[in-house]
Amino acid sequence: MVKDLLKRLAILIAPRPAMAVQIYLRSRHIRRFEEELGLPEINRSFFEAWGEPRVLSGPFEGMLYLREANSLVPKLIGSYESELHRILSLVFSNRYTTVINIGCAEGYYAVGLALQMPHCRVLAFDLVRRCRRQCRALARKNGVEGRVSICERCDCGRLNAILDSEENGKSLIVADCEGFEYELLVPAAIPRLATADLLIELHEWTNPGLADGFLGCFAATHSVTLIGTEPRDPFRYAAIAYLSEQSRHLAVNEFRHTGQRWAFLEAKASV
Repeated sequence: MVKDLLKRLAILIAPRPAMAVQIYLRSRHIRRFEEELGLPEINRSFFEAWGEPRVLSGPFEGMLYLREANSLVPKLIGSYESELHRILSLVFSNRYTTVINIGCAEGYYAVGLALQMPHCRVLAFDLVRRCRRQCRALARKNGVEGRVSICERCDCGRLNAILDSEENGKSLIVADCEGFEYELLVPAAIPRLATADLLIELHEWTNPGLADGFLGCFAATHSVTLIGTEPRDPFRYAAIAYLSEQSRHLAVNEFRHTGQRWAFLEAKASV
């Protein structure tokens, strides 16, 4: 309880360094957890079986990839966040001019969306330098570095300016920013959010009880679709058939919090 209060106080006093520290600590925790489970060995065996990393199925099939990333095998076999695949197929059919990816990590969505929507530009934000470096490398590896701009910090003023610049286009915001979505995506502070579509990973365990009120702020301007987690069947993916049954289950496990949800918000108004 005290620890949570201190975290919230730090974010209020110094949001930028506090969020960067929180993301770094979470990444370090994930790496240690994966090492304890033996996931690095599963990754190595995958490279031995399939060679240089490439996404083998799913919405970003064919995308060349990096050897270092969280949830690496799920991304490569196409099971990663499979709950969102139906939404992504809808996203691909829309004529967005700009994609704003807040919390881009190594670039799975930033680069994947740039490949699937060659008519749009992508602005990819992440506070962690290593993630920005990886995203830049991934964009270069897939030949889309000219349309993917890598940025550090996104705040209300920056986001408002980006959306204001889209006079004749429509934007998609993809946000996975460790709970900062509640501070950043504020319709009262960013009026142009009313015309953008948003795909948001909700971090409800970081701010219990805020999600419903947060989504309620969009009720007048957006149609809201909530998506919950679904179980994974590791035997659906032939690419990991060489693994033992236990290792297959580990390979597709994204180790998410119970009750994890995403929200897809479609703007009711045209641009």
